[in-house]
Amino acid sequence: MSYNARLQYLGLSSLELRRLHLDLIHCYKIVFGVVDLFFSRFFELSSVTATRGHAYKLYKPSCVNSTRRRYFAERIVNTIR
Repeated sequence: MSYNARLQYLGLSSLELRRLHLDLIHCYKIVFGVVDLFFSRFFELSSVTATRGHAYKLYKPSCVNSTRRRYFAERIVNTIR
């Protein structure tokens, strides 16, 4: 039985989707101060104000280090862009 068939049989989402969901929840908690972590250690707010939407747009500086690309903040900003 394949992985997708087992997930469907059990009514679960994929591991990748579950990780993404938990990462986004943790990101929300950091941005809005629900957890006791420094926002500036993980994210920067975007200085672009010409776009529509909310004031919590996250900025992603360019990343040279390949290890940093797998870091929590880098994964999140890539997802919500």
